[in-house]
Amino acid sequence: MGEVTAEWHRLMIEICPYRVGQRVKVSPDCKYASEWPDEYVITGIRWDYRDGSSVNISIAHDDEIIKRYGDTDGFRPHDLLPAQC
Repeated sequence: MGEVTAEWHRLMIEICPYRVGQRVKVSPDCKYASEWPDEYVITGIRWDYRDGSSVNISIAHDDEIIKRYGDTDGFRPHDLLPAQC
């Protein structure tokens, strides 16, 4: 394994500061904020480094996770805010 470089850190951490399992809220600046008023859990993060480093984040409500319903994707890091724990 190679060493952790500043470039690796930038690509793996700074591009998306969120992690799977983290609780978030949808930012009031997000176009769909009124449809997402609650707290959610990040259920997936897809980083397409071949497509200009775009990040596609999936979220779900606790109830959706418990009932094994699907999540919703299409969120970007700037669409979300860390939830207050």
